[in-house]
Amino acid sequence: MHVDQTVDTRASDITRVPELPAVVPLRKRPIRVGVIVDPVYAHGRGILRGIMSYGLGCGWDFQKPSGWFFEAVPDMRNWKVDGLIASMHDEAMADFVGQMGVPTVNISSSHTYGNWPSAVCDNVMIGRIAAMHYLDRGIRSLAYVGLDRARWSVERLAGFTAVAIDHGITPRICPYDPYLTTDRSEPATVTPIGQWLADLPRSTGVLAGNDSIGEMVLSDARLAGLHVPEDLAVLGVDNDDMTVLMTSPPLSSIESNASLVGQEAARVLASLMAGNPAPTEPVRVPPLGVVARASTDVLALSDADVTTAVRFIRENAAAEISVNDVLAEVPLSRRPLEKRFRRVLGRSILGEIHRVHVERAAQLLVATDLSMPAVARASGFATYTRLGIVFRKLNGCSPSDYRLKYRPSRLKEV
Repeated sequence: MHVDQTVDTRASDITRVPELPAVVPLRKRPIRVGVIVDPVYAHGRGILRGIMSYGLGCGWDFQKPSGWFFEAVPDMRNWKVDGLIASMHDEAMADFVGQMGVPTVNISSSHTYGNWPSAVCDNVMIGRIAAMHYLDRGIRSLAYVGLDRARWSVERLAGFTAVAIDHGITPRICPYDPYLTTDRSEPATVTPIGQWLADLPRSTGVLAGNDSIGEMVLSDARLAGLHVPEDLAVLGVDNDDMTVLMTSPPLSSIESNASLVGQEAARVLASLMAGNPAPTEPVRVPPLGVVARASTDVLALSDADVTTAVRFIRENAAAEISVNDVLAEVPLSRRPLEKRFRRVLGRSILGEIHRVHVERAAQLLVATDLSMPAVARASGFATYTRLGIVFRKLNGCSPSDYRLKYRPSRLKEV
């Protein structure tokens, strides 16, 4: 499985919060933490794993709703907890939690209810990464299908649009609510969204607000007679394996790093329960990057030889390759291919090799515990010194600084 990550170094840093004291004070009973997180989708399950990995290491006891919850506010009247981590997904939940009077951290970016300390995904950065994923494939028509009533969707659209406009593109925005207009009662019926998709220019890159919406988009596109990814490329968010691997074709998706959201939420709560002030801004956790599958496996470049060369470079993101290796794949000498690369991509052959290798290094720095020399070898660089030089040139910081910036507060094994 190929993993592709594009990082916007201008995205917001994660707000840092105080560490727990090295020595935990003696208590008559364990710290009790209430957890109200919906585990139905991968994002919620990832957050729960992050909360548990932090809290179990601190000796926390957890309390959760009986049978979990979906739409209704769980019954917490008899809870005796020292703190809460909760999804403030509606006003009723926020009101009820507010009455409990204990330190609370919100993990939902659906709406703004009260002034709760929060740990959430960096949704703007998710949108920016999605746009760059398509632009790097030569796609110059972009579209978005999401929810105008959910803040996370609005923020993802904002990041997506900002990058598109920087490249002279105005994304098309679907006017229909995918959860209301996708009629499953008539499986052979073209839906309003399907008709809207059919009216898009061919080779449009569509960002779906999440994997569930992405699944609907793929289904609606198929009913409308569209082929993915040839007519339409589709990208989701959350990398929910129960969804993305069961679609046809398999859905590319942005890994949102939900586990780190849970760890940061627990870390903020620990700080609040220790009497420290709340962070003044939400803790925004950057995504890990795009997990590329068949739904975006397209290069919409105008030059067939450049397309062949770029595909070869991307297929060898982990290998140490040279410009001569690329030239061996196309019937051109270096000078004409260089001219075509600069005309189509705006960079040299070597520049594209470096960009793809640095993208892989960035993903490995955030997602793995590999040593710096191992990261260099696994991303096509002969030495860590060479990786450091190229990485700094493209990202403005060293690989080690990048790991500290985008992989903060990682818990040590306990």
